[in-house]
Amino acid sequence: MVRGTGVLSLLLVVSACVPAPPISNETLLKSWQGKPKDELIAMYGPPTSERLLDSGGIVQVWKKAQRHPSGISRMGMAESYYSGCVMEFALDQTGVVKAAQRGCR
Repeated sequence: MVRGTGVLSLLLVVSACVPAPPISNETLLKSWQGKPKDELIAMYGPPTSERLLDSGGIVQVWKKAQRHPSGISRMGMAESYYSGCVMEFALDQTGVVKAAQRGCR
């Protein structure tokens, strides 16, 4: 009986180490809806740019480069490439996130 309990305990520990599946960009950005802009800035730092909306709100934009491995070059050296990622959050007049989107090139 002790042996079976030990195996069960080991299986529980090993299964706890399995990483959770990644959260999609859409799900992650939707999780920001209804949150104040101060939380955005605390998480991502100051926005790269802002633009006013006709409704009186603003769109805060964060732009960053994202590095991706591309394999081995002809010289045997590992190469990488960068893509530009943009996160945009539309905030109402009170500074609450109403919509979010992200695009990577």
